[in-house]
Amino acid sequence: MSNEPTAVSFYELDSKVFEELNNIKDDIKDWYAEASTIADYVATWGVLRFWALSKSTKSKGGENSLDGKKYAAWDVGRKVLCHIVGSELGIKEDDSTETFRAKFDNDKLDMNQQILLTDLLLEIADTVQFWAVRLKEVHDLEEAKNKEEEAKKKEEEEKIRKRLKKTVILRRRIKEISPCSESIQLSLFPLHQRLKP
Repeated sequence: MSNEPTAVSFYELDSKVFEELNNIKDDIKDWYAEASTIADYVATWGVLRFWALSKSTKSKGGENSLDGKKYAAWDVGRKVLCHIVGSELGIKEDDSTETFRAKFDNDKLDMNQQILLTDLLLEIADTVQFWAVRLKEVHDLEEAKNKEEEAKKKEEEEKIRKRLKKTVILRRRIKEISPCSESIQLSLFPLHQRLKP
């Protein structure tokens, strides 16, 4: 394997991270809080433990783990890391933690390659945090807009309900005080007038 560092453009990194995070944006409330913790965790505990936690999004059966949803952004970090240097360093995103440990620690990656992997992961972590914040802002704006539209809809429904209630009351009063037929009573209050506030 070559010891030459892989050249990664900011555009490529941004594009791939955004693409992966955008695929899981519907669950952003589950994973947003942990999206900003990757860099600190890697700096404190290392790449191997990061790999283990990033794999916790899947259960043994391969299904999405409810408890692991909060690490979905970590899963993205692992995928992007492998997308950029996987072929060069011989790591795959679906490698188990044990398989990755064997490649990382057992002299299959030299010191320069290990440093490259760690530095790139820290750069990915910063990019994940950046796009997570942007996606959360969009999510919050859309959520606020939806709540506002729902409130307006309920307000309109309440206005219609009150109008109909007024119509019923007026019809009863007219019936009580007027001997005319019901057809005449209805003609006194056409539908378009009854629905006016």
